Amino acid sequence: MNSRERALVQSLQASAPREALEAYAKAVHASQKVNTEKFFFSRVRFQYAVAGNVLTLAAQGAKILAFNYGAGDSMASAGFPAGTIATESDTNLKTRGERPNPSATIKIFGISFVLSPQSDGILVPKVFDSVSCDVTVDGTNQHRLIGPLSFIPAAAGLVGGLPTRLLAPALNASAAPTVEYGSNGVASNRNFLSFGKDPIIWRPTNQADSRFQVRFGIDKTTSHTRPADRVAAAGVDAYTGPAALGDLGTFVDLIVRLHTSEMGDRSSQVG
Repeated sequence: MNSRERALVQSLQASAPREALEAYAKAVHASQKVNTEKFFFSRVRFQYAVAGNVLTLAAQGAKILAFNYGAGDSMASAGFPAGTIATESDTNLKTRGERPNPSATIKIFGISFVLSPQSDGILVPKVFDSVSCDVTVDGTNQHRLIGPLSFIPAAAGLVGGLPTRLLAPALNASAAPTVEYGSNGVASNRNFLSFGKDPIIWRPTNQADSRFQVRFGIDKTTSHTRPADRVAAAGVDAYTGPAALGDLGTFVDLIVRLHTSEMGDRSSQVG
């Protein structure tokens, strides 16, 4: 803006009623769109069936779904037992498939996993090797096949090892042993699978491509036979392995994290 144009604007501002200027400023503010970096997360579970000392994750046609529930909804579609209700530690979606700002358009430029510390260290590599992942934007059709879980790195969480209840402790030790496992990458905030120049667009509620989900297929049956229980004796600590669904040592939990930017209306809190 040159000096002549600036003088004209100042003259108009000086002569215009204050109410008109305020109304104009509010209209300009309301019409503005902002692009902000966001992340969304959703927890899923891979639950092994328990039959005596044998734990099995059976191949199945049904998919385990992330981003298919909101806080306060059932997590059954995410692999959890019926009746498990999601909290804000499980997802930041408000309701099924609805973001905190449902009118915004989300550009998803990457995906990562956070491995829950409750997951069993022996089961983790079995799950990573037998489960595939894809994404959909309409809740039905595959939009993009990602591949096995090992393709997707960690943006946070654990690396190196985890405790397990599927190995008996040493005879004189009651603490669960720790096992190493193949990590899915250094747990760095910027460590994620990038979609490069082809981001996925998650459109506002009630529009086409508004039912975004990350889907997991259990493609291969895996199993593990744990040691038999033992009773305490002189110089021997007792060991009782997991025996029921939901026991520590029977599942792997992952928190799926989307790395995104959000295009939406400017907040009234932004000056």
